[in-house]
Amino acid sequence: MLVFIEVADKINIMKTRNQRASSRKRLIIALIIIVILFVLAGLAYYLYQKKHQTKISPAPTPTITQLPKQPASNNGEKKPTTPNTVNDGTATDNNGQISEPISSSPSQWTSSASGLVTVKKPIAGEVVTNGFELAGTAKVSKLQYRLLDNEVGVISRGFINVVSGNFSVNVSFSPHSKAGRLDVFTTDDNGVESNEVQINVRF
Repeated sequence: MLVFIEVADKINIMKTRNQRASSRKRLIIALIIIVILFVLAGLAYYLYQKKHQTKISPAPTPTITQLPKQPASNNGEKKPTTPNTVNDGTATDNNGQISEPISSSPSQWTSSASGLVTVKKPIAGEVVTNGFELAGTAKVSKLQYRLLDNEVGVISRGFINVVSGNFSVNVSFSPHSKAGRLDVFTTDDNGVESNEVQINVRF
């Protein structure tokens, strides 16, 4: 009888131990499941945030393009330029007294596009020397001249009086090449040139 009781006690002890071991296993499994759920929840939240996150791109920097400056319009009139200047010559004003000879053929004269200024001496292509006469007619009260050398630029320039519609000056200069150009023109209060006559000359 005692043997049966001892066997029954051992069986009960083993059952109790098995129950405890089983409870521990269930607890461990539950903890593992909870950890896995937390990890999955965190991963799901991260993926959700990444998918729906709005990327803010920096605003593009505007490209500033500097436009070239446009030349001022002066109704076709030239603005004064500053050519190279070497040894500026002078002119003696004859106050409208034109000396002879002078070409009587208008086809050899050179006039401005406006018709206000006409140069009768020298004619285009003429050989000019120091002291040559620059003469003609004009419907303005004052003129300017500019003699340019093809090699060095301006070699003489000055003002010309117009008297009774005529003008005449003797131009002094020292050439540096064999050819150049003679300009006769008017200027306004701002120095803008107009009524220009250009004559190619030789030295």
